[in-house]
Amino acid sequence: MSITVEDYTLSEAIHTASTELLILPWHTSQENKVHGKAVYPESASTIVKLLRENSIRVELAEGCISDVILEDRRSIEWLGPIIFFSMDAIHQNPVIVSVTLNIISNYLSNVLFGDRVSQTEPTAKLEVVIQDKRCTKKIEYNGPVSGLTEIEKIIEAIKK
Repeated sequence: MSITVEDYTLSEAIHTASTELLILPWHTSQENKVHGKAVYPESASTIVKLLRENSIRVELAEGCISDVILEDRRSIEWLGPIIFFSMDAIHQNPVIVSVTLNIISNYLSNVLFGDRVSQTEPTAKLEVVIQDKRCTKKIEYNGPVSGLTEIEKIIEAIKK
């Protein structure tokens, strides 16, 4: 398992909305010179649907599912969307991070363990962006599905 934390700069095309969390694009519409549409991982549509079903207010940072490009990168690993939490959202709803990570972890366990291809635990790649008044940090996770909860510990440390 590897977890890295680094400074992050939000694209000028991204406007943080008054929602609990945002899904950031892999490439903004400004960066996508060919099609002029934001590019998200294919998994973004599923994650948005699951979070909404669990009463979490979530939006795409740019566009809506019907007018963005959903990119599928075939791999034995699950490639998740970039999830953006503002410190304001975390302070207003302290369980938002754990609930979100549990929903994703449960989904992955059901989908990836249900059709067990190998005897090893499936891996996931997920990025989480945290922003407060002082700075913006990106947490990159690459490891077993069961380790997604480690992201919550890192967010707690960043909050302090």
